[in-house]
Amino acid sequence: MPPTTDPGLQQRLAYLRQRRGADRFPDDEPSTGQDPTGAISLDVDASGWVITSRVEHLDGLRTPDAFIQAVRAAHTGASLARLTEAAEEKWRDRVPTPEEEERGRAIVEGRRALTVPPRPRFRPIEIPSQPVPDPGGAAYDRGFRTVRGSSRDGEVTVAASVAGGLGEITVDGDWLASTGVELAHYALREAFHDLREKGSI
Repeated sequence: MPPTTDPGLQQRLAYLRQRRGADRFPDDEPSTGQDPTGAISLDVDASGWVITSRVEHLDGLRTPDAFIQAVRAAHTGASLARLTEAAEEKWRDRVPTPEEEERGRAIVEGRRALTVPPRPRFRPIEIPSQPVPDPGGAAYDRGFRTVRGSSRDGEVTVAASVAGGLGEITVDGDWLASTGVELAHYALREAFHDLREKGSI
């Protein structure tokens, strides 16, 4: 799928690059993911917002929880595909050092174990004993504004923010229990399209 010139995407990427570093978003190529059953697939842009969606079947997805879980799994799959592609691109032409090569060989041969790095220790949260003054002049970060998109008749609603990505998803359970695959396909697509239309920051 070719890169998009969508101005909303360019605004979201500009925001994300400013806060997370330009090297985290080297291009605006979309990625694709689907849930494990292949029922739902999503094309996701570089900012993490859904470009388009497809519903292939509804087997086992007739409850809101199951449908939402499938949408989230497809979104996660697209995110992982992007990370994998970025990692492959970063390491594609790089020759490992002798130390890296030896470390990798030791892991593969079982002479060295992979260990999870220790979790960082944060200072305990202190609850103030006195009233805290209102900062007043603190600038509002529009990247945290939640945007909602809905299908034409409100069967599917999706929410996202630029800073936080995909948020809440709601589905009308009565509609989902009896709708056809084609209507589910269009309702999900309409909800994500409406979200993107409102997605400028």
